[in-house]
Amino acid sequence: GGDAQFVTMDTGTSAKLSGMTLTNGAARDITNHGGLTVANCSITGSNSGGGIVNYGFLQVNDSKITGNVSNQNGGGIANMGGGSINLIDSQVSGNSSAGSGGGVYNQGAIAINNCTFSANSAGSGAAFYDAANSTYADVANSILWADTGGEIVNQGTITVEYSDVQGWTGPGAGNLGANSNPNFDANLKLQTGSPCINTGNNNDVVAGLKDLAGNTRIVGGTVDMGAYEN
Repeated sequence: GGDAQFVTMDTGTSAKLSGMTLTNGAARDITNHGGLTVANCSITGSNSGGGIVNYGFLQVNDSKITGNVSNQNGGGIANMGGGSINLIDSQVSGNSSAGSGGGVYNQGAIAINNCTFSANSAGSGAAFYDAANSTYADVANSILWADTGGEIVNQGTITVEYSDVQGWTGPGAGNLGANSNPNFDANLKLQTGSPCINTGNNNDVVAGLKDLAGNTRIVGGTVDMGAYEN
């Protein structure tokens, strides 16, 4: 139907989605008011409401959020007021928003670790938009590159550390220069010689998880930036 959704979580409920592909939702693929873990999933092709809208607690790890469209804010993910998200070892790419936050729009609390954002688009904050009334936003060990509409728009309080963000001139320990091309291949994996190899922060690695390709997260002593370990 015109308002089709694949998953709706009510307040007080909890669940885990693992190894699933949710595609071509007519409104949005997931709406979460409860506690939800999305692991090793592909959320793709939602054609008007964005991939995921979150009001509760959401963890997304080792997943791809790709090719979703929102006619509001948050093409890939919209985290609303009161919502909390951990986004880990995941790829957010090719999403678009008619408003703000082509990849992710945040009004709540969000921690982004070892993720790759690319080819998202929006009028403002193509990769990530942090709203003025947000709780917090932390970005670590991540790559935000080649999105259309500016990588990050920060109206709230954001921390960016040990990351490669195109055009970023804000503060933060361990960040690469604003023009440090990550040298992706066609699948957004790091090629030999990438400045993102072995330049992350091991303290920001989430224990027990692998990279997006299922490989061991730390190779060569220091974690890479982005969703894929080289």
